Amino acid sequence: MKVNVTKECVLVTESVVINESEFNVNLCEFELPECFQGLTVTAAFNNIPVPLTGTQCYVPNLKSGTAILGVYAYKEEDGELSLMYSPKPACFYVNKGSYSEKTAVEEIPTVSEFERYCATVNALTFPKSDVVSTVDLENDLNDTKVYSVGALNSALAEVGEFLGNCEQKINLIREITEKKADKVTSIDEFSTDMQYPSAAAVYKALCSQSEKTGQTKAELMSEISILSKRGEKDKTELEKAINDVNDRVTQTQKNLDSVTSEQGALNDCIIDLQDNAAQLQERSDTLSEEIQSNKGDILQLNGFARDIQMDIMGVQESVDDLHNVVNTRVTDNANSIKGKKEGVGLIRIDDVSPLFHFFDVSVTGEGAEDTVVQCGGKNMLDFNGRTLSDFKAGDHLFTGKNIFASISGNGYYYPVENAYTFDESTGKLTVKCAVGWYGLGLDFKVLPNTRYALSVKSITDGFVSLVSFYDSAGSYISFESAVENKVFTTPSDAAWMIVIFTGKTKGSEGEFLCPQLESGDKHSEYQPYVIPQYATPDSQGKINNLKSVYPFTVLTADNPSVNIRCVYNKDTDKAYKALVEAITALGGSV
Repeated sequence: MKVNVTKECVLVTESVVINESEFNVNLCEFELPECFQGLTVTAAFNNIPVPLTGTQCYVPNLKSGTAILGVYAYKEEDGELSLMYSPKPACFYVNKGSYSEKTAVEEIPTVSEFERYCATVNALTFPKSDVVSTVDLENDLNDTKVYSVGALNSALAEVGEFLGNCEQKINLIREITEKKADKVTSIDEFSTDMQYPSAAAVYKALCSQSEKTGQTKAELMSEISILSKRGEKDKTELEKAINDVNDRVTQTQKNLDSVTSEQGALNDCIIDLQDNAAQLQERSDTLSEEIQSNKGDILQLNGFARDIQMDIMGVQESVDDLHNVVNTRVTDNANSIKGKKEGVGLIRIDDVSPLFHFFDVSVTGEGAEDTVVQCGGKNMLDFNGRTLSDFKAGDHLFTGKNIFASISGNGYYYPVENAYTFDESTGKLTVKCAVGWYGLGLDFKVLPNTRYALSVKSITDGFVSLVSFYDSAGSYISFESAVENKVFTTPSDAAWMIVIFTGKTKGSEGEFLCPQLESGDKHSEYQPYVIPQYATPDSQGKINNLKSVYPFTVLTADNPSVNIRCVYNKDTDKAYKALVEAITALGGSV
């Protein structure tokens, strides 16, 4: 599983099948932000901390159901916490596994195993009885209370284990419900009841089921407490009875195993025990009488167990419904106006809904399974997320994250501190030409024969912007000057582009207001830079975890030959405006 971690959130970019109880099987690879460098990083799977070794760790033993994956990084100084990052966690699903602790086989049979065997023997002798207790196969034991205590303790042990599992599931369901309920109610704030009736109904039903389950659990625990007190009085006598028959149980272990699994083997066991038939009959008569006296309590206990099982099933169905509602996200709302865009290598969406939702993306074509799709805003210019680097002709490395500050007359870049400032709130770029007359250069990965537009709202006199192109090997191809508010086409062999903002005199200082680089053949309204998301398609070529970016979204594939198809929610205002214009053009009125 691959996970991308930013300062703000945790995203699962490549998922794998994870089953319950798997241990040291699934390796998790993390892509960490620069701010995590030098910090101690720990992953948290359902609040189970797992320290990272480098950028990897194994997924720990998890229960089935929805799992929450968080990541935090911290730094300690003089034994005290001095810094911590805690991004928003992500979710993934853990399938039901085959392993169960109940399948373990012990060399020496436990009391409950012996009781189940004796219950089976008694069922053959008295097929109309509800046998749930033990039978002593040898030695004299006349106190009938011992057997009823065994029955109750056996039932209590099984019900206690069942309740423990139920309580864990209920707690997990409650945790998941609270988190998903927050998502449902947050959607309701932006819409009418008509848009999301199923989400509200499911949430209310889930609350009702949870309340009923808690009440039933409390009643059952009260009954168990009463039965437990009654059984505690005869605990010493029960232990004595168990010790008396321990040797006999060991000798007949093979018969016990066959009795619990096959009817034919049970008959053979009964034939072998004919010598003890009289004693077995006497013990069975005693047991039958004791069971009848306690039958009402046991039937009530079984009834409570069935009730809570039905409640758990009802809660699980409600959670499954809620899980389906959340998974569909906003993209499946009946009242949404759907939009579809399709293109090779790149898609621009300029009418995306302002309501947050997830895109339904499919990638097809040769190499689609290895394609990485980037989802972000239209503005490609990010100044503050870059590394100040040196650049020398014929000796450089493009990364798409470099910033080259200043250049001398012989064509060499030199990194210069404080050569620029960028104010994200106002979109103002200030450039200081410290050496030569070039100011600032940023590298970008580009597609060949593709149209790009560079624009600014205003620029200081004596300053200009230009671009230069390089092939995949980093060799210079060509350049274009004065490209502000201009559309240009990359050469057929272009793989990289450097965008330069500069003044024409040494030591000059100028401003570029709202600079924007976007793909396409026209300029559009300024949009601040948005940190992109990255995802890879599953085996069917589907991607469903890319979030919408308003008001303009661009989807780009690192493989320029694949086809990208996206289904999204339209901006209803723009859709209405387009409809009105179409009706008016046909001579109608609205």
